[in-house]
Order: sequence, then structure tokens, then C-alpha cells
Amino acid sequence: MIYANIIFLTLKYLLMSTNKLLTLLFLILLPTQSLFSQTCSPTLNGAKNYSSFGCATTLTALTVNDIGKDEQFTFDVNLTVNGNATLNFEGNGSNIIIASGVTVTVTGDLNFNGNSAPKDFIVNGTLIVRGNMNAQNNITYKGNGQITVVGTWQNNGPNSICASPCNLTFNVNNCLQPDNPICQAAFAPPLPITLLGFEVSYREDKLLFVWQTLLEEDNSFFTIEASQDGQNYSALATEEGAGNHIGLLSYQKEVEFEEQGLYYFRLKQTDIDGKFSYSQTVALEINYSLSNLKVYHDMNVPNSIYIKGNRGNQNINITVNDVLGRKLYSGIISSSNSNTESQQEIRLEQNASPFYIIRLTQGNEFKSIKI
Repeated sequence: MIYANIIFLTLKYLLMSTNKLLTLLFLILLPTQSLFSQTCSPTLNGAKNYSSFGCATTLTALTVNDIGKDEQFTFDVNLTVNGNATLNFEGNGSNIIIASGVTVTVTGDLNFNGNSAPKDFIVNGTLIVRGNMNAQNNITYKGNGQITVVGTWQNNGPNSICASPCNLTFNVNNCLQPDNPICQAAFAPPLPITLLGFEVSYREDKLLFVWQTLLEEDNSFFTIEASQDGQNYSALATEEGAGNHIGLLSYQKEVEFEEQGLYYFRLKQTDIDGKFSYSQTVALEINYSLSNLKVYHDMNVPNSIYIKGNRGNQNINITVNDVLGRKLYSGIISSSNSNTESQQEIRLEQNASPFYIIRLTQGNEFKSIKI
């Protein structure tokens, strides 16, 4: 009888253990779909970061809807999409950001959809698209991270640019718009110099180009080239190279430039044997402001003041005082919208002063000049 009870209890324990084991195996073998969502299709609704959606960081698909005008959306955590990712825009001026230290990997295609485009696509981390990247025109790329497209980068119109200074690294397998500045940068052959940046700025009818090198090998000279369409370039200026040099060298070149609009610039480097290579292309929107005005007076016409170069400036308030602070003139000058340079004369009714103090105001901008 005792032995029978022992056998019964042993069989009961084994049966209970087996049920527990089967339950555990059932839980383990449950589809991962029940543990976390494999797809994410949220609407932005003012959300600023990906982490605020409550989505998983490994997905089979991602669709972000209703990215509206002037909204900012940031990928703030590492994300892997084992499929396609789509960003749907409802308004211009949206900013899409990949934060520093964050890697976003899309094994399928990355699509930018909608009638609008983000104003800025800022990549401070890493973006890897193993499929195609279907972009849009009018995207300005910024940041100091890296964009890698294993498939084809397409729908980059001529207005898709990398803002100056362009610190992004592009690794692109194929571009459907080879004349786009970004595609040119991605496929540009390496320079026989170590270039530490190429920047351009504009002030008072002058372009300032600044670049540095860390290493130069058989470098004869540099040529600064400009283009209005990103395809046809002409030389603006040249600068002699250092030949062979190891160590930091800084260059700058100032060039008179009296046009406005969107321009593309690149640095051409030429070897002593005539071979040449190009830097990445940078773009700059040149708009005239009060800083472009030239104010002067002719000693032979003591009661007149001249303003030159104010093309594109509208409704400028001008005040002229003498050395004692007395107001000699106050009024508004205007000019046409044409790009042709013009000169305007302001005649003062009072006697001439040894010098004049002129204050110019246009909107929130002002400028004081003593002549």
C-alpha cells in the first residue's frame, strides 16, 4: 500500500511538471506580434519625438502621417524598419531630424510623400536605406552625420541641396538625377588633398570663400566655380596651391559679385600634371539688404548725397543729420525690382556740413553711416 501511494504521488508530480513545461513552451512559441507591434502608423498630432509614439524600435513597416506646416519630428532612438518607411507631409516647412548618436535603418524603401517637402532634413546621426530613397524636390539637407543609400536615390530635383557648409557624408550607390548637387557630391572622386571644408558667405556685394587643407600632394592651384543651374559652371577666381605640404593650411578668397538668386559653388583642384578634381557643391541664396547699399557724396556737389546699388531694396527710410545732430533730410527712397544697378541723389536744402550721419531703415534692419 505504501509503495502504491509513492508511485501515485510521483506520477501526479510528473504530470503537473509536464503541464507547466507545456505552458511555458506555448508562451515562448507565441507569435512576436502579440508581444509588441510590428507596424506603426501614427498621426503626428503635435508629437515631437519618435519615442513619444510608443512604437517598437524594430518594425516591419512605419508610416508617419500628417506632418504639418512648421512641425518638427525627431528620431531620438535607434530604429530598424525591416520593410518600408513612409513620411507623409501635409505642409511646407516641416523639419525632420535624426538626432546625434541615433541610427535609423530601413531595409526596404524610404518614401517622402505628399505635395509638400520638409524644409530641412537634418541628419546628425546615421541614416541607412538598403532599398531606394524616394525623396522630393526642395529638400535642404543639413547636419554632420551620414546618409547611406544602397539602392537608388531618386526624385532629387535641382532645388534639393546640402546647405553650406555641407558637413554630411553621402554614400549613394545610384542617383537618377546625376546633375543634382547632392548626387555630384556623392559621386565626386576623392581630391588629392585633404580638404577640411569649403564655405561661402556674402556681404556688401562680395563673396567670401574659405577653405582649409591638411595635406596637399602635387597641388598646383584652386579654381572657384559658380553656376546658376547646378550644371553649367564658370570660373570666378583662382588661388595658388602649396604643391606638397603636410599640415594645416587656411585659404580665403574675396570676389566681387553683384547678382542675386540661388547660386551653386564648388572648388576645383588642379594637379601639376593637369589632372583635376572637385569638392562637394555648396549652394547660397544671395539676397540684397542694406549692407549692399553704397552711400557717398561728391565734394564738388556739397549739398547732395548719393545712394548706389540699392537694386532689390524697397521703401528705405533715410534720415540725414549734420555734425550737430540737426536733421537735414528725412524721407523714403525706393527702387525697381530689376537687377540693374541704380543711383539716386538726395539734395539737401541747408548749407553743407563737414560730414553727415545717415541712418537707413528697412523693416527690422537699420544701418548708420558717417560720410
